[in-house]
Amino acid sequence: YEKMTNVHIEWEEVPLENIEERRNLVLASNHDLPDGFFRCNWGQRDVQRYGSEGTFVKWNDYIDKYMPNFKNILNTMADVRRGIPNVDGAIYGLPALSDAIEIEINPKIYMNQKFMDKVGAKMPTTLDEMYKTLKLMKDKDANNNGKADEIPLTASSWSSALNAFKGAFGLMNKGSWHSNYDIDPKTNKLRFIPITPEFRQLLEYMNKLYSEGLLYNEIFTNTSAKVTAKVELNLVGGFIHTNTTVAGSKYVNDFTGITEALEGPNGDKLWTAVRGKVSSKGAFVMTKTNPYPEVTARWMDYWFSEEGSKLFYMGVEGESYQVNDKGEYEFIPEKVVVPEGSTYDQTVAKFTPYAGGANPVIALSKYFQGAEMHPVPKKCAADLSKYTPSEIWGYFNYTDEESDMITSLETDIIKNYYDKVVSEFIAGTRPLNDQTWDEYVNKYYEMGLDKLMSLYQTGHDRYYLW
Repeated sequence: YEKMTNVHIEWEEVPLENIEERRNLVLASNHDLPDGFFRCNWGQRDVQRYGSEGTFVKWNDYIDKYMPNFKNILNTMADVRRGIPNVDGAIYGLPALSDAIEIEINPKIYMNQKFMDKVGAKMPTTLDEMYKTLKLMKDKDANNNGKADEIPLTASSWSSALNAFKGAFGLMNKGSWHSNYDIDPKTNKLRFIPITPEFRQLLEYMNKLYSEGLLYNEIFTNTSAKVTAKVELNLVGGFIHTNTTVAGSKYVNDFTGITEALEGPNGDKLWTAVRGKVSSKGAFVMTKTNPYPEVTARWMDYWFSEEGSKLFYMGVEGESYQVNDKGEYEFIPEKVVVPEGSTYDQTVAKFTPYAGGANPVIALSKYFQGAEMHPVPKKCAADLSKYTPSEIWGYFNYTDEESDMITSLETDIIKNYYDKVVSEFIAGTRPLNDQTWDEYVNKYYEMGLDKLMSLYQTGHDRYYLW
């Protein structure tokens, strides 16, 4: 790209694990600022703070004058146009974007086809069928080793498993960026998902799976690495994850994605575990000391074009990628042979800069080469895309004062209460009945749910101003 543009950049590379400390030290000194921060994980609050005080440059005029590709995105992608401005309409950071449903549908459910064949089960299309399939796997020695050691369903976290089933109850119907908030289809008003009758039904279903040993009983302390370990012992009947890399290599070909959203008890058949187009609001920021803002704007705009996406994710034709007989873009096979002791990301990082994500570029299905594009997760995403909501919310925007209040309230309501009690309901250590449910719901209001919803409503209403 330097040869193409005649723009030379002196990069100062910082390990990801040190980036937050390093960037904060640079800003605290307030002198000798870099011209910009590329993929430095600036959060929404930081972008707003340093932008409003003038440390980060406002992009609006540069977008209008020098960034036709990005301007086109703002005109055509509503959740980008609405989700990245500050409360006053100012844009202080360029985002990491996707226009690839394979990435945006996350997580997905993958089932062990060999296990299903062994026990005489078909791919489930309803919650009841899922239960029966998992039950057969547990009771009929699906791995054929003579032991009752099967783990019918697992995930890297209990919240991921919960999100995968929300659509079957009509919940999270504006996507997963707002996993606890959506619109009540009966009233068309904002609702808090965890206190709805449908969420109680979801918890009852999860508890049923958990109590009968169909959902991995160590899911509350699970990790992706632990999922991989169990799959490689041929114990897992199904797992919930964005792609199939968590299955390791030995048995990965035994798994296939579900082909439909699971229908729930009320007739809902949605896949709502899908995020918006913006994955990071501060993937690139330009500082006030940058002497070449117009050049920087033009330089950055390229990454939001189709050609820029191809270069960023594929590299150079003939050197790192080729076009196959079907007209598909693919890495040259010998370039992506993963040496022992290495990973796919480390291998492709030698000739493309995308590994690790959160880059200020648009990822397009045609060129993105992450594990979500492997055949099984790619097909699963295509199948589930038929059941996703028509509108997926992007980020909501708040003033500093509003953000402080939301952070404080959500720390108490979500982190300290919801996470604890919901996991107890799933595990059965807290009984779920009319009395305990009423106590659970009332506790949210005691903790300030009305105030939290009022703030969220403000963000929701502001979202539709742009």
